[in-house]
Amino acid sequence: MKSCMKCYAENDEHQAICRECGSKEFTTKKESLVPCPHCGEDNQSGDKECYSCHHSL
Repeated sequence: MKSCMKCYAENDEHQAICRECGSKEFTTKKESLVPCPHCGEDNQSGDKECYSCHHSL
């Protein structure tokens, strides 16, 4: 997740603009990421399936 520097809303990592205010400036939160064994996309620790390919983690 990343936070908007203008309104502090939390946004998904792949978003280019803030879903709340449209700002393009973000700060990234350091989180534990787990790569999907099927497609390699990084998912958050604790996720049960990949957000990209829906493969079980």
